[in-house]
Amino acid sequence: MSQGTSKDYEASIVQYYDESAIDYRMLWRLDRCMALHFGYWDETTKGVSDALLRENQILAERAGITDQDTVLDAGCGVGGSAIWLAREKGAS
Repeated sequence: MSQGTSKDYEASIVQYYDESAIDYRMLWRLDRCMALHFGYWDETTKGVSDALLRENQILAERAGITDQDTVLDAGCGVGGSAIWLAREKGAS
């Protein structure tokens, strides 16, 4: 078995995301919440989209994020939590 080159790996990664992008958008409802995690389920949660948004709310509350904060979203995904924090909490 031969070692792949960095270009081979890069091509494989691009191919994966090209082929799976529609699945992520549809199954994870990225159009509404832009999140790739399992969410926070409680008595107010009505579905997956609500759970994903609720997790942002809970984490922001516990971290005390305000419009005075600058956040770094260093996770994997599309940056949805950082975008939500900017829109909902005024963070940069």
